[in-house]
Amino acid sequence: MRVETVWFVRHLTETLGPMEEETLIGLLKQRRIDFADFGWHEGLADWTRLFGIQELASQMPPHPGIPVPGQPRGSRPAEWIPRETRAPLRGFMITQDGAKMEIVNISESGILIKSDILIPVGTELSFVIDSAVLPKGFAMKGQVVRHAHSPIFRGFGIEFSALSDSQRKTIHEYVARQVKS
Repeated sequence: MRVETVWFVRHLTETLGPMEEETLIGLLKQRRIDFADFGWHEGLADWTRLFGIQELASQMPPHPGIPVPGQPRGSRPAEWIPRETRAPLRGFMITQDGAKMEIVNISESGILIKSDILIPVGTELSFVIDSAVLPKGFAMKGQVVRHAHSPIFRGFGIEFSALSDSQRKTIHEYVARQVKS
């Protein structure tokens, strides 16, 4: 007789469970919980992101079969996106339609936005970064690449899609200063 694993999941500010694996998979398929949420069951040393748990790996949606623009053919995102240093940034993202959302942090590849309104993943945005530490009218373009859910905040990540050399240099220098201080 097979003993069913009893799962617990940390989603936003709640701990869900105990539940059977079948229930957990159902919640993932219904998108009521996310692969970025934390899970735990007897035998795991610590709470682990669901995407990092072997038993759930087969439930993750497959990567697209075509390369992301600017990505070398044959590689997958985890292999080519550099792990860049992120720095907190006080300021706002202002969209073309005038929506103003708080920036959490920035790197040369993108920004993390705090917002109760989650713009759908894949949405292309043109926006201005309004911050005292960056040049006035710092106009950017990017694509929403993920949603963020944590006990501290809710929001989304934007990957820059059109970054000039001067913009990249400005962001690089800002992040480097923050790391040193």
